[in-house]
Amino acid sequence: MNLRRLATALAAGGLALSPITGFGFGASTATSSQTQIHVVVRGDDGALWHSWYEGTAWQWEPIYGLPTSDASVVLSATGQLDVFVRGKDNALWHKVWSGAWGAWGNVGGVLAGAPAAVSSSPGAIDVFVEGADGALWDSHFDSSGQRWISLGGRLAGAPVAVSSATGTSDAFVRGTDNTVWHASVIGATATTQRWEAVGGQILEEPSAASSTTGIETAAAELDVFVEGTDQALWHASKMGANPWAWEPLGGRLSARPWAAESGTTQPRPTALVAGADHHLWEWSGSWQDLGGRLAFRPAVATLKGAVHALVQGTDNALWHEWNGNWENLGGRLASPPCGAPNNPWGYNHCGGNLIYTPPADFCRVFPCSPSFWNATNGYVAECNDGSYSHSGGQPGACSSGFGEFRPLWAP
Repeated sequence: MNLRRLATALAAGGLALSPITGFGFGASTATSSQTQIHVVVRGDDGALWHSWYEGTAWQWEPIYGLPTSDASVVLSATGQLDVFVRGKDNALWHKVWSGAWGAWGNVGGVLAGAPAAVSSSPGAIDVFVEGADGALWDSHFDSSGQRWISLGGRLAGAPVAVSSATGTSDAFVRGTDNTVWHASVIGATATTQRWEAVGGQILEEPSAASSTTGIETAAAELDVFVEGTDQALWHASKMGANPWAWEPLGGRLSARPWAAESGTTQPRPTALVAGADHHLWEWSGSWQDLGGRLAFRPAVATLKGAVHALVQGTDNALWHEWNGNWENLGGRLASPPCGAPNNPWGYNHCGGNLIYTPPADFCRVFPCSPSFWNATNGYVAECNDGSYSHSGGQPGACSSGFGEFRPLWAP
Protein backbone atom coordinates (compact mmCIF):
# COMPACT_ATOMS: atom_id res chain seq x y z
CA MET A 1 0.00 0.00 0.00
CA ASN A 2 1.53 3.28 -1.05
CA LEU A 3 0.70 5.21 2.10
CA ARG A 4 3.66 7.53 2.47
CA ARG A 5 1.32 10.33 3.42
CA LEU A 6 -1.39 8.36 5.21
CA ALA A 7 -3.36 9.60 8.16
CA THR A 8 -5.80 7.42 10.01
CA ALA A 9 -8.71 8.22 12.24
CA LEU A 10 -10.46 5.41 14.03
CA ALA A 11 -13.84 5.36 15.64
CA ALA A 12 -15.70 2.50 17.30
CA GLY A 13 -19.40 3.00 17.89
CA GLY A 14 -20.44 3.93 21.42
CA LEU A 15 -19.64 6.49 24.08
CA ALA A 16 -15.97 6.21 24.97
CA LEU A 17 -13.69 8.82 23.45
CA SER A 18 -9.89 8.76 23.42
CA PRO A 19 -7.25 10.46 21.26
CA ILE A 20 -4.68 9.20 18.84
CA THR A 21 -2.59 10.61 16.13
CA GLY A 22 -2.47 9.08 12.70
CA PHE A 23 -0.07 7.56 10.29
CA GLY A 24 2.59 9.46 8.44
CA PHE A 25 2.86 13.06 9.51
CA GLY A 26 -0.42 14.21 10.96
CA ALA A 27 -2.95 13.96 13.72
CA SER A 28 -6.33 12.27 14.06
CA THR A 29 -8.77 11.10 16.69
CA ALA A 30 -9.93 7.68 17.85
CA THR A 31 -12.98 6.60 19.78
CA SER A 32 -13.69 3.24 21.36
CA SER A 33 -16.89 1.27 21.83
CA GLN A 34 -18.47 -2.12 21.85
CA THR A 35 -19.46 -2.88 18.28
CA GLN A 36 -17.78 -0.98 15.44
CA ILE A 37 -14.49 0.41 14.23
CA HIS A 38 -14.41 3.21 11.68
CA VAL A 39 -11.24 4.20 9.85
CA VAL A 40 -10.62 7.33 7.79
CA VAL A 41 -7.40 7.34 5.79
CA ARG A 42 -5.65 9.81 3.52
CA GLY A 43 -3.28 8.38 0.95
CA ASP A 44 -0.42 10.22 -0.66
CA ASP A 45 -2.77 11.06 -3.53
CA GLY A 46 -4.44 13.32 -0.97
CA ALA A 47 -7.86 11.64 -1.10
CA LEU A 48 -9.89 10.51 1.93
CA TRP A 49 -11.33 7.01 2.32
CA HIS A 50 -13.62 5.48 4.92
CA SER A 51 -13.41 1.90 6.14
CA TRP A 52 -15.50 0.29 8.84
CA TYR A 53 -15.78 -3.06 10.58
CA GLU A 54 -18.99 -4.44 12.06
CA GLY A 55 -17.85 -7.88 13.17
CA THR A 56 -17.69 -9.65 9.80
CA ALA A 57 -15.46 -7.89 7.27
CA TRP A 58 -13.87 -4.55 6.53
CA GLN A 59 -15.64 -2.39 3.96
CA TRP A 60 -14.27 0.60 2.04
CA GLU A 61 -15.82 3.65 0.43
CA PRO A 62 -14.46 6.96 -0.89
CA ILE A 63 -15.18 10.15 1.02
CA TYR A 64 -13.61 12.29 -1.70
CA GLY A 65 -12.30 15.72 -0.97
CA LEU A 66 -8.63 16.73 -1.08
CA PRO A 67 -7.67 18.13 2.32
CA THR A 68 -4.32 19.62 3.18
CA SER A 69 -4.18 17.91 6.58
CA ASP A 70 -4.91 14.58 8.14
CA ALA A 71 -8.44 13.96 9.41
CA SER A 72 -9.79 14.15 12.95
CA VAL A 73 -12.92 12.17 13.72
CA VAL A 74 -15.57 12.08 16.46
CA LEU A 75 -18.26 9.40 16.70
CA SER A 76 -21.39 10.23 18.69
CA ALA A 77 -23.55 7.90 20.75
CA THR A 78 -26.12 7.98 17.94
CA GLY A 79 -23.58 6.67 15.42
CA GLN A 80 -22.93 9.98 13.68
CA LEU A 81 -19.38 10.35 12.41
CA ASP A 82 -17.99 13.90 12.23
CA VAL A 83 -14.85 14.35 10.11
CA PHE A 84 -12.74 17.52 10.29
CA VAL A 85 -9.86 18.49 7.98
CA ARG A 86 -7.98 21.54 6.78
CA GLY A 87 -9.00 22.43 3.24
CA LYS A 88 -7.02 23.80 0.33
CA ASP A 89 -8.00 27.30 1.48
CA ASN A 90 -6.54 26.55 4.96
CA ALA A 91 -10.03 26.76 6.48
CA LEU A 92 -11.62 24.10 8.69
CA TRP A 93 -13.94 21.79 6.76
CA HIS A 94 -16.54 19.43 8.23
CA LYS A 95 -18.34 16.40 6.84
CA VAL A 96 -20.92 14.18 8.55
CA TRP A 97 -21.63 10.47 8.09
CA SER A 98 -24.82 8.95 9.47
CA GLY A 99 -25.26 5.95 7.21
CA ALA A 100 -24.49 8.18 4.22
CA TRP A 101 -22.15 11.09 3.67
CA GLY A 102 -23.37 14.66 3.63
CA ALA A 103 -21.70 17.51 1.77
CA TRP A 104 -18.54 19.23 2.94
CA GLY A 105 -19.17 22.37 4.98
CA ASN A 106 -16.73 25.27 5.37
CA VAL A 107 -16.37 26.19 9.06
CA GLY A 108 -13.95 29.03 8.39
CA GLY A 109 -10.82 29.96 10.29
CA VAL A 110 -7.22 29.92 9.07
CA LEU A 111 -5.41 26.76 10.15
CA ALA A 112 -1.66 26.25 10.35
CA GLY A 113 -2.00 22.46 10.60
CA ALA A 114 -4.29 19.53 11.30
CA PRO A 115 -7.34 19.85 13.59
CA ALA A 116 -7.97 17.76 16.73
CA ALA A 117 -11.61 17.09 17.63
CA VAL A 118 -13.19 15.72 20.81
CA SER A 119 -16.68 15.46 22.31
CA SER A 120 -17.05 16.14 26.04
CA SER A 121 -20.84 15.78 26.24
CA PRO A 122 -23.67 14.68 23.94
CA GLY A 123 -24.12 17.14 21.10
CA ALA A 124 -20.99 19.16 21.88
CA ILE A 125 -17.72 19.02 19.93
CA ASP A 126 -14.56 21.06 20.36
CA VAL A 127 -12.13 21.21 17.44
CA PHE A 128 -8.72 22.52 18.48
CA VAL A 129 -6.44 24.02 15.84
CA GLU A 130 -3.27 26.04 15.56
CA GLY A 131 -4.23 29.33 13.97
CA ALA A 132 -2.23 31.35 11.48
CA ASP A 133 -1.19 33.53 14.44
CA GLY A 134 0.42 30.53 16.16
CA ALA A 135 -2.20 30.53 18.93
CA LEU A 136 -4.59 27.76 19.96
CA TRP A 137 -8.15 28.17 18.68
CA ASP A 138 -11.31 26.20 19.47
CA SER A 139 -14.16 25.73 17.03
CA HIS A 140 -16.99 24.86 19.42
CA PHE A 141 -20.12 23.06 18.16
CA ASP A 142 -23.28 22.59 20.23
CA SER A 143 -27.06 22.78 19.83
CA SER A 144 -26.90 26.56 19.47
CA GLY A 145 -24.48 26.44 16.54
CA GLN A 146 -20.75 26.96 16.00
CA ARG A 147 -18.38 29.67 17.19
CA TRP A 148 -14.65 30.31 17.26
CA ILE A 149 -12.79 30.95 20.54
CA SER A 150 -9.17 32.08 20.81
CA LEU A 151 -7.34 30.33 23.66
CA GLY A 152 -4.03 32.12 23.17
CA GLY A 153 -0.67 30.45 23.69
CA ARG A 154 2.19 29.93 21.24
CA LEU A 155 2.23 26.55 19.50
CA ALA A 156 5.03 24.72 17.73
CA GLY A 157 2.79 22.07 16.17
CA ALA A 158 -0.72 20.64 15.91
CA PRO A 159 -2.67 20.00 19.13
CA VAL A 160 -4.08 16.71 20.40
CA ALA A 161 -7.44 16.50 22.16
CA VAL A 162 -9.06 14.44 24.93
CA SER A 163 -11.88 14.93 27.41
CA SER A 164 -11.14 14.59 31.13
CA ALA A 165 -14.70 15.05 32.43
CA THR A 166 -18.21 15.80 31.28
CA GLY A 167 -18.21 19.26 29.74
CA THR A 168 -14.41 19.57 29.77
CA SER A 169 -12.31 19.35 26.62
CA ASP A 170 -8.53 19.23 26.93
CA ALA A 171 -5.86 20.16 24.39
CA PHE A 172 -2.19 19.25 24.71
CA VAL A 173 0.34 21.12 22.62
CA ARG A 174 4.06 21.55 22.13
CA GLY A 175 4.94 25.13 22.93
CA THR A 176 7.61 27.18 21.23
CA ASP A 177 9.79 26.34 24.27
CA ASN A 178 9.55 22.62 23.26
CA THR A 179 7.69 21.70 26.45
CA VAL A 180 4.17 20.30 26.85
CA TRP A 181 1.31 22.67 27.67
CA HIS A 182 -2.28 21.80 28.62
CA ALA A 183 -5.35 23.92 27.87
CA SER A 184 -8.85 23.14 29.16
CA VAL A 185 -12.17 24.41 27.86
CA ILE A 186 -14.90 24.04 30.46
CA GLY A 187 -18.67 24.38 30.38
CA ALA A 188 -21.47 24.00 27.90
CA THR A 189 -20.72 27.43 26.46
CA ALA A 190 -16.93 26.84 26.38
CA THR A 191 -16.40 30.24 27.99
CA THR A 192 -14.00 29.16 30.75
CA GLN A 193 -10.43 28.32 29.79
CA ARG A 194 -7.35 27.30 31.76
CA TRP A 195 -3.68 26.87 30.82
CA GLU A 196 -1.03 24.93 32.73
CA ALA A 197 2.54 23.86 32.07
CA VAL A 198 3.10 20.09 31.91
CA GLY A 199 6.84 20.39 31.34
CA GLY A 200 9.23 17.94 29.73
CA GLN A 201 11.55 18.43 26.78
CA ILE A 202 10.15 16.96 23.57
CA LEU A 203 11.07 16.50 19.93
CA GLU A 204 7.54 16.30 18.46
CA GLU A 205 3.92 16.81 19.44
CA PRO A 206 2.70 14.90 22.52
CA SER A 207 0.11 12.15 22.65
CA ALA A 208 -2.49 12.04 25.42
CA ALA A 209 -5.22 9.82 26.84
CA SER A 210 -7.88 10.09 29.52
CA SER A 211 -9.14 7.25 31.73
CA THR A 212 -12.70 8.53 31.57
CA THR A 213 -14.87 8.59 28.48
CA GLY A 214 -15.53 12.31 28.77
CA ILE A 215 -19.25 11.58 28.93
CA GLU A 216 -19.18 10.13 32.42
CA THR A 217 -19.30 12.34 35.51
CA ALA A 218 -16.05 11.42 37.26
CA ALA A 219 -12.81 13.27 36.73
CA ALA A 220 -10.09 11.28 35.03
CA GLU A 221 -6.42 10.59 35.20
CA LEU A 222 -4.70 12.35 32.34
CA ASP A 223 -1.72 10.62 30.74
CA VAL A 224 0.75 12.19 28.34
CA PHE A 225 3.36 10.22 26.40
CA VAL A 226 6.18 11.92 24.53
CA GLU A 227 9.42 11.17 22.76
CA GLY A 228 12.12 12.88 24.79
CA THR A 229 15.23 14.53 23.46
CA ASP A 230 17.01 11.23 24.26
CA GLN A 231 14.58 9.46 21.85
CA ALA A 232 13.23 7.43 24.79
CA LEU A 233 9.59 7.21 25.91
CA TRP A 234 8.53 9.52 28.73
CA HIS A 235 5.24 9.53 30.63
CA ALA A 236 3.53 12.31 32.58
CA SER A 237 0.35 11.74 34.59
CA LYS A 238 -2.00 13.81 36.69
CA MET A 239 -5.10 13.13 38.77
CA GLY A 240 -7.33 16.03 39.76
CA ALA A 241 -5.48 18.97 41.28
CA ASN A 242 -2.27 17.01 41.85
CA PRO A 243 0.86 18.22 40.02
CA TRP A 244 2.14 16.53 36.90
CA ALA A 245 4.54 13.65 37.62
CA TRP A 246 7.11 12.59 34.99
CA GLU A 247 8.83 9.21 34.64
CA PRO A 248 11.29 7.82 32.06
CA LEU A 249 10.18 4.55 30.47
CA GLY A 250 13.21 3.80 28.32
CA GLY A 251 13.09 2.31 24.85
CA ARG A 252 14.30 3.90 21.65
CA LEU A 253 11.65 5.40 19.41
CA SER A 254 11.70 6.08 15.69
CA ALA A 255 8.65 8.38 15.91
CA ARG A 256 6.43 9.95 18.52
CA PRO A 257 4.24 7.57 20.58
CA TRP A 258 0.48 7.08 20.58
CA ALA A 259 -1.52 6.94 23.80
CA ALA A 260 -4.53 4.88 24.85
CA GLU A 261 -6.23 3.58 27.99
CA SER A 262 -6.50 -0.23 28.01
CA GLY A 263 -8.54 -2.49 30.26
CA THR A 264 -12.23 -2.42 31.18
CA THR A 265 -12.57 -2.25 34.98
CA GLN A 266 -9.34 -0.38 35.78
CA PRO A 267 -8.09 1.48 32.70
CA ARG A 268 -4.32 1.72 32.56
CA PRO A 269 -2.18 4.06 30.49
CA THR A 270 -0.79 2.42 27.38
CA ALA A 271 1.56 3.65 24.68
CA LEU A 272 2.26 2.08 21.30
CA VAL A 273 5.41 3.08 19.50
CA ALA A 274 7.47 2.28 16.45
CA GLY A 275 10.83 1.16 17.79
CA ALA A 276 14.24 1.78 16.29
CA ASP A 277 14.03 -1.83 15.03
CA HIS A 278 10.76 -0.94 13.19
CA HIS A 279 8.80 -3.35 15.40
CA LEU A 280 5.54 -2.37 17.06
CA TRP A 281 6.16 -2.02 20.81
CA GLU A 282 3.60 -1.60 23.60
CA TRP A 283 4.21 -0.13 27.03
CA SER A 284 1.52 -0.78 29.64
CA GLY A 285 3.50 -1.01 32.84
CA SER A 286 6.18 -3.02 31.05
CA TRP A 287 7.46 -3.38 27.49
CA GLN A 288 6.13 -5.94 25.00
CA ASP A 289 7.48 -6.53 21.49
CA LEU A 290 4.44 -7.03 19.22
CA GLY A 291 6.52 -7.68 16.13
CA GLY A 292 5.59 -6.51 12.66
CA ARG A 293 7.63 -4.28 10.38
CA LEU A 294 6.48 -0.67 10.56
CA ALA A 295 7.24 1.95 7.95
CA PHE A 296 5.80 4.72 10.12
CA ARG A 297 4.27 5.14 13.55
CA PRO A 298 1.03 3.37 14.50
CA ALA A 299 -2.46 4.69 15.16
CA VAL A 300 -4.36 3.19 18.08
CA ALA A 301 -7.83 2.82 19.58
CA THR A 302 -9.41 0.63 22.24
CA LEU A 303 -12.33 -1.72 21.64
CA LYS A 304 -13.82 -3.49 24.68
CA GLY A 305 -10.72 -2.58 26.64
CA ALA A 306 -8.30 -4.07 24.09
CA VAL A 307 -5.82 -1.89 22.25
CA HIS A 308 -5.98 -2.01 18.45
CA ALA A 309 -3.17 -0.70 16.25
CA LEU A 310 -3.32 0.20 12.57
CA VAL A 311 0.09 0.43 10.98
CA GLN A 312 1.71 0.81 7.61
CA GLY A 313 4.05 -2.11 7.02
CA THR A 314 7.33 -1.95 5.17
CA ASP A 315 5.43 -3.71 2.35
CA ASN A 316 3.29 -0.53 2.21
CA ALA A 317 0.18 -2.50 3.19
CA LEU A 318 -2.23 -1.42 5.92
CA TRP A 319 -2.05 -3.86 8.86
CA HIS A 320 -4.24 -4.31 11.94
CA GLU A 321 -2.83 -5.65 15.23
CA TRP A 322 -4.72 -6.59 18.39
CA ASN A 323 -3.78 -8.92 21.27
CA GLY A 324 -0.76 -10.16 19.34
CA ASN A 325 -2.79 -10.99 16.22
CA TRP A 326 -2.05 -9.43 12.83
CA GLU A 327 -4.24 -9.09 9.75
CA ASN A 328 -3.70 -7.40 6.41
CA LEU A 329 -6.56 -5.01 5.68
CA GLY A 330 -5.60 -4.62 2.04
CA GLY A 331 -6.56 -1.39 0.38
CA ARG A 332 -3.67 -0.63 -1.97
CA LEU A 333 -3.28 2.64 -3.78
CA ALA A 334 -2.56 1.80 -7.44
CA SER A 335 -0.17 4.03 -9.31
CA PRO A 336 0.52 4.80 -12.98
CA PRO A 337 0.84 3.55 -15.59
CA CYS A 338 -1.98 1.02 -15.07
CA GLY A 339 -5.07 1.56 -12.95
CA ALA A 340 -6.61 -1.30 -11.04
CA PRO A 341 -9.29 -3.19 -13.00
CA ASN A 342 -11.54 -3.32 -9.95
CA ASN A 343 -10.99 0.29 -9.00
CA PRO A 344 -14.30 2.00 -8.14
CA TRP A 345 -12.91 5.46 -8.89
CA GLY A 346 -10.18 5.55 -11.45
CA TYR A 347 -9.04 5.09 -15.00
CA ASN A 348 -7.64 1.96 -16.61
CA HIS A 349 -4.51 3.26 -18.34
CA CYS A 350 -3.78 0.01 -20.12
CA GLY A 351 -7.16 -0.34 -21.78
CA GLY A 352 -7.98 3.34 -21.99
CA ASN A 353 -11.43 2.66 -20.55
CA LEU A 354 -13.33 4.64 -17.97
CA ILE A 355 -14.36 2.13 -15.32
CA TYR A 356 -16.51 4.34 -13.12
CA THR A 357 -19.21 6.85 -14.02
CA PRO A 358 -18.45 9.90 -11.86
CA PRO A 359 -21.10 12.06 -10.21
CA ALA A 360 -22.61 14.94 -12.11
CA ASP A 361 -21.50 17.71 -9.76
CA PHE A 362 -18.47 18.81 -11.79
CA CYS A 363 -17.60 22.43 -11.34
CA ARG A 364 -14.61 23.02 -13.59
CA VAL A 365 -11.97 21.36 -15.70
CA PHE A 366 -8.83 20.92 -13.68
CA PRO A 367 -5.41 21.94 -15.08
CA CYS A 368 -3.53 19.15 -16.76
CA SER A 369 -0.61 17.35 -15.18
CA PRO A 370 1.61 14.57 -16.58
CA SER A 371 0.15 11.82 -14.46
CA PHE A 372 -3.15 10.85 -16.07
CA TRP A 373 -3.43 9.28 -19.50
CA ASN A 374 -5.85 11.19 -21.68
CA ALA A 375 -7.58 8.65 -23.88
CA THR A 376 -11.13 8.97 -25.18
CA ASN A 377 -12.57 9.40 -21.70
CA GLY A 378 -9.81 11.57 -20.25
CA TYR A 379 -11.81 14.69 -19.42
CA VAL A 380 -10.77 15.77 -15.93
CA ALA A 381 -12.91 17.89 -13.62
CA GLU A 382 -12.99 18.98 -10.01
CA CYS A 383 -16.21 18.33 -8.11
CA ASN A 384 -17.69 20.94 -5.85
CA ASP A 385 -16.73 18.89 -2.79
CA GLY A 386 -13.05 19.07 -3.72
CA SER A 387 -12.73 15.65 -5.31
CA TYR A 388 -11.51 15.03 -8.85
CA SER A 389 -12.92 12.94 -11.63
CA HIS A 390 -13.29 12.66 -15.37
CA SER A 391 -16.38 12.09 -17.48
CA GLY A 392 -16.73 9.79 -20.41
CA GLY A 393 -17.05 10.84 -24.03
CA GLN A 394 -14.96 14.00 -23.74
CA PRO A 395 -11.94 13.62 -26.02
CA GLY A 396 -9.04 16.03 -26.10
CA ALA A 397 -9.62 17.68 -22.74
CA CYS A 398 -5.91 18.21 -22.17
CA SER A 399 -3.79 19.33 -25.08
CA SER A 400 -0.75 17.67 -23.52
CA GLY A 401 -2.51 14.32 -23.60
CA PHE A 402 -2.43 14.06 -19.84
CA GLY A 403 -4.65 15.09 -16.96
CA GLU A 404 -4.98 14.85 -13.20
CA PHE A 405 -4.76 11.35 -11.73
CA ARG A 406 -6.71 11.08 -8.42
CA PRO A 407 -7.31 8.73 -6.74
CA LEU A 408 -6.74 5.09 -7.59
CA TRP A 409 -7.76 2.48 -5.05
CA ALA A 410 -7.32 -1.25 -5.47
CA PRO A 411 -8.90 -3.32 -2.69
